[in-house]
Amino acid sequence: MFSTNPRFSETNIFWTKTSHYPTHDPKHLSPRPPNTMDKFLVRPKRKAEEEPATASEDAQLSSPKKSAKSETDVDQKTLAEWLSVPVETLTTDQQYEDYFTGLAERLLNHTVLKVNRQPHRLLEIEFYFTNEKSHGLHYDPFTHCDDIQKQNAVWYFHRTKGSYRGGTYKGLDITIGRGEGRHGGILIRSVQALQDGKIICGPSLSVDHLLSVCKAEDIKTLVNEKMQGDISVFPSEDKSNILVLEDSNNTFDKKPVYRSGRVGLHMTKKVATDDDKTAQMDFVFKNYRYFCEAKKISKGNHYASTALLWRGMSPKEIANILPTKLTTIEKYRDLFEEGKKMKEEKFLGTKMTDSQICQAIGSLHNRLTW
Repeated sequence: MFSTNPRFSETNIFWTKTSHYPTHDPKHLSPRPPNTMDKFLVRPKRKAEEEPATASEDAQLSSPKKSAKSETDVDQKTLAEWLSVPVETLTTDQQYEDYFTGLAERLLNHTVLKVNRQPHRLLEIEFYFTNEKSHGLHYDPFTHCDDIQKQNAVWYFHRTKGSYRGGTYKGLDITIGRGEGRHGGILIRSVQALQDGKIICGPSLSVDHLLSVCKAEDIKTLVNEKMQGDISVFPSEDKSNILVLEDSNNTFDKKPVYRSGRVGLHMTKKVATDDDKTAQMDFVFKNYRYFCEAKKISKGNHYASTALLWRGMSPKEIANILPTKLTTIEKYRDLFEEGKKMKEEKFLGTKMTDSQICQAIGSLHNRLTW
């Protein structure tokens, strides 16, 4: 059975400054407000004088206690700084995970996506970042590694061999690369148009929505003509960019942010060494998907259910958060428990069904930070 005492390490988010910023001027962005991630996302370290957490505390949604410091004192980082991953100071995979958690809070609760001047909220995102194997740290084999993903804070519309993907394979990243051998992108999975409240779920449908709002027939037209080749995620001096990120300035209410495994990944990549196999098992269900407005996100709820179950929530509590029936969540729980008895290698080379994914998460659960 699932314990009411969640199994996850107590870590602080790393607010690490770096001097490698985009060349554009980020002054329009205000300092980042304090982190208000709910406890099912990150459990902050407690001071020695505080009472230890109880199981009932861990089983409810709440925010860390506010600091006596002002919002400006808490964190001076602009979004431009946040998007520059401080690879020089991140020395463990856990530190990368903590950093992405802080950046996810910034993007989901404090950032507006302007599409042809129309404000949108990011509701669901996924992180992909990899170092070359030679770095010996955070080698994520599921990162595309397109040349554009070496850059930082630019838009990357998914490509194959230099051509934009079409049909249902479209996707858009906010890049977080750090040069040669360090590719990264934050995939936009779901957005909400703030003017009419419409929610668009799925990477390809989100791109379709952007094309429609920008009145572009395809991605090539959008990038070359509407954006005039300027793929920076920040406004230009004349603010003519058609696709930009800006500080929200309290445009919308902050929402609880949840995390789970990334959607649609399978351990089907060719492996040349045991290290390649290990990397797939380590990263296939890495909890790098972050989302808010959970009741309105229609996809990936088997990933979310297993993550929340393992973090100590009951099926009934989860049914109040996700748009998933209680009986379905209970089925996911049973599959997860079955998977814990299976060998880790069972799902290598297999394109998994939703049921197999729940089992595979169970079999690999000891590799994950919940």
